[in-house]
Amino acid sequence: QNPGGSIKDRMAVSMIEAAERSGALQPGDTIVEATAGNTGIGLALVAAVKGYRLILVIPDKMSSEKIAHARALGAEIRLTRSDVAPGHPAYYQDMAARISRETEHCYHINQFGNAANPLAHEITTGPEVWQQMHHKLDAVVCGIGSGGTLTGLSRFLSRVQPEIEMILADPQGSSLAEYVRTGRHVPSTS
Repeated sequence: QNPGGSIKDRMAVSMIEAAERSGALQPGDTIVEATAGNTGIGLALVAAVKGYRLILVIPDKMSSEKIAHARALGAEIRLTRSDVAPGHPAYYQDMAARISRETEHCYHINQFGNAANPLAHEITTGPEVWQQMHHKLDAVVCGIGSGGTLTGLSRFLSRVQPEIEMILADPQGSSLAEYVRTGRHVPSTS
């Protein structure tokens, strides 16, 4: 029952409220985030409710419907190229970090390295799945974006059922699939 329509609403609330509790995010501040999916809609919903200005840096491959949805919730959209790699000034995560450094009274959510992202799923999603499945789970198959959902679910479920199998499902052609194909180390961000 996530109001924005995806599980990303949970991590949006968690990350914004953690920043508020720490004092990193103050009333009237601007929030900046790089997103290629539902995180932007979740953040736009929470930012609108809490009165924050939100700038979303979005690769040009994101659907026009999601962009329109985020805009309708009040987010400012900065489109960037999807054909560039990390380190390039137009790479969406690098651009969001730069915008946050250059914008006064600004907080960069950084879902890819924000501990409140997986925590949201460890304390809400995991217990809900466990309860709804009547404590009988053999495996969980999970898609991946930032890694927060899979990480949070894994943390909770491995405590209550250590033998559970966690399975990552990611499409051919994704950046993560390239790590698997080449055997390169996948950097930990959550």
